[in-house]
Amino acid sequence: MFEYLAAERPILAAVPPDGAAAQLIRDTGAGVVAAPDDVPALREALAGLHAQWREGKLEGTPLTPEWRDKLSRARRLEELADLLGSLA
Repeated sequence: MFEYLAAERPILAAVPPDGAAAQLIRDTGAGVVAAPDDVPALREALAGLHAQWREGKLEGTPLTPEWRDKLSRARRLEELADLLGSLA
């Protein structure tokens, strides 16, 4: 997921809509979310992305500096260290 976000290209996320991945996509504005078993929603999302591309309007999805910092490996490592420290 983090590599897709770092690529700064629109994401079509076929994930459970109420899961953490879906929420991250929504929070960052990095793409479209559809349930993996919802064929009509997937078709609509893909058609919408394709239409934007065809019109030359499919823009990148750059992360804000705040999101880039929050999702960085260094920040994730700090959070893990804090969590492990609290367990000791």
